[in-house]
Amino acid sequence: MLESISGPWVCFGDFIIVISDDEKAGGKLGSFSTPNYLKDMLFNLGVVDLGYSGNKFTWHNKSWGRHAIRERLDRGIASIDWRLKFPKVIIHHLGTINSDNCPILLVTNPSEDSTPRPFRLEAAWTRDPRCHGVIQRAWNKEVRGSRGYRLDRMQQSTCEAFKKWNKKEFGHTQERIKVLSFQLQEIQKEEPTEENCKVEVKLQAGMNEWLAGDELLWR
Repeated sequence: MLESISGPWVCFGDFIIVISDDEKAGGKLGSFSTPNYLKDMLFNLGVVDLGYSGNKFTWHNKSWGRHAIRERLDRGIASIDWRLKFPKVIIHHLGTINSDNCPILLVTNPSEDSTPRPFRLEAAWTRDPRCHGVIQRAWNKEVRGSRGYRLDRMQQSTCEAFKKWNKKEFGHTQERIKVLSFQLQEIQKEEPTEENCKVEVKLQAGMNEWLAGDELLWR
């Protein structure tokens, strides 16, 4: 299929195979005499492995100690023409959450510039008994004008009130998720000892709790 594509192309995901022994830790290593379709394809098509940032391995067998097996099964490959069009491309190996495979993120044009995050009402806020008071105080402010204008101003007032409350009292949900995600990625880089696995399970539980609270209810 890739040979039939005349223009630039990229393909990334789970290839279910490693191309060298250094992409595997634990278990039996491969044999030089064993056919490797992915390695042969990379050579025959002259394609480029896009590399990665983050944890070296993208799959694990959910075991620890001498029974642990970790492999780099997920990757991105591209034609040389595509690689030249996107010279800054980066593939991030993200933290594994409730899966034996980690998600991978392809960024074609990474930039240090950041844009303001649009307002989102976090589901976790609604489980806090103080949430109702934040809304009530925002809507009780006196606004003069047409019905449409008053409605718009009260909505804006509610958004601003939630932003301040989230920052000063509730605790920034996205920041907590970011910290947990970083900690999860770091522990998954370590050897899968019993102690490290216990830490990972605890971080997974914390991440699940905050992800559940990060469901977007409205914009």
